[in-house]
Amino acid sequence: MSEIKNEFKIESKDGEIIVRTGEAPENFKVRQSITVSGQIDLPFQHLSKHTYTERDYCELKNLDSENDDVIKISYLTIDRDQMVIVFREHAGLEYESNYTGKLLINPDFKKFGINDYVTYTPLKLAETIKMNRSFFENKTEAMKLVSELMGFEAKVNKEVEAKADERANRRVLLAQTVSTNIPEAFKMKLPIFKGAEAIEFEVEIGIDPIDLSCRLISPEVNDIINETKNEVIDEQKELIKGLHPDLRIFEI
Repeated sequence: MSEIKNEFKIESKDGEIIVRTGEAPENFKVRQSITVSGQIDLPFQHLSKHTYTERDYCELKNLDSENDDVIKISYLTIDRDQMVIVFREHAGLEYESNYTGKLLINPDFKKFGINDYVTYTPLKLAETIKMNRSFFENKTEAMKLVSELMGFEAKVNKEVEAKADERANRRVLLAQTVSTNIPEAFKMKLPIFKGAEAIEFEVEIGIDPIDLSCRLISPEVNDIINETKNEVIDEQKELIKGLHPDLRIFEI
């Protein structure tokens, strides 16, 4: 390592500026901020594998060379609603780094719009189920549901034409047809979270009797997501506390 060859000072109204020439020692080189995102265990993976070096300590003012000193100016934030954990390393310094772990919804699950207020026409829902029948517990039942949905809109329109003479009667007729023609629920099997194993759950079809728009609803999935996210986040929280008991952890 080369020594600093020269050093001189410049006085200014804002204070003293030190200018050094020559190759700087490693501990004087500019440190870059790092921003990384990944799976929910990313902060733990970083903390479990990263070894704080002498460079980490010499850059920190008024700290000695103990590992926990670096941890004391870092902290962890947990957002359960967003299913996100962030480790903020060297918080407040110009080279603060953020390591973000997210519990992500599986793309295959997300495209169905379950519990997300996504609406379908009966025909569009039938096409969606047909193209994704591999995610159903029983493919035969899935194709039966496809046939019922494809014939549903035509059936309703035909009955309305024959019987509806005013808006109130039309609404009653639609409600009766909806309640008797479409199965109350069916089973699906696929991963809810990215990287997780496929699980079986029940899904209901909600149909608006006025415009015939369809929604996929699953109270069971809502329970699974809430229970799983808390279990996973609590596990990661305890693993990180086990590595660094003095690390500040904030639930936001």
